Amino acid sequence: MEVLLDDRNERAGVKFNDRDLIGIPIRITVGKRANENIVEYSLREDGINEDIPVEAIGGDKIEEKFKKKKD
Repeated sequence: MEVLLDDRNERAGVKFNDRDLIGIPIRITVGKRANENIVEYSLREDGINEDIPVEAIGGDKIEEKFKKKKD
């Protein structure tokens, strides 16, 4: 798995649009709930946003979610 950190000084909408243009399949957004250890997870193919705990990012949990969505 590769990670792309978009730290440009752009609005979130611009960054999300660029993500779609590039074709990045998984987005993890660190936002307002980061202090609660919650991040936003999204697959490009279905566009559904899901709040997940930070602990779910490591290991195989994200890969499992990605594979389940593809099946």
